[in-house]
Amino acid sequence: MAEVIKTLRSSGGDYSSIATWESSEQTDLVAAGDTHVLECYNDWPGGLEDSVTVAGWTTDATNFITIRAAAGEGHGGVVGAGFWMFGSTGIRIQNDQEYTVFQDIESVCNGGSTANAFMLHRDKPATVERCIGRIT
Repeated sequence: MAEVIKTLRSSGGDYSSIATWESSEQTDLVAAGDTHVLECYNDWPGGLEDSVTVAGWTTDATNFITIRAAAGEGHGGVVGAGFWMFGSTGIRIQNDQEYTVFQDIESVCNGGSTANAFMLHRDKPATVERCIGRIT
């Protein structure tokens, strides 16, 4: 199994939004025998303003998607201390894809009656490790 790693940075990375990575890299991972990883860097002074719906990939338990903070770029359990994304109303991260892994991501939704930091669906197995979801 090959691990295809792309970077998310404010400049100089492969992508500057999670949504762009998700739509550009979307593929049949099972046929390719791949795991696709997006490593996120904490180099936006005020956080990354973004939202994403992860969907449309072909995945299984050994060929999956990971969205994680890069080494040394995670929050370490402290709000605002690592890579984080934000936005106003709506959903920041929605997972409609089986076998997605989220690690060390902080997702903040700034209010509104429909505010959601993360939305996971019970029929789409996903793993969420060391993540912070906040509504402000």
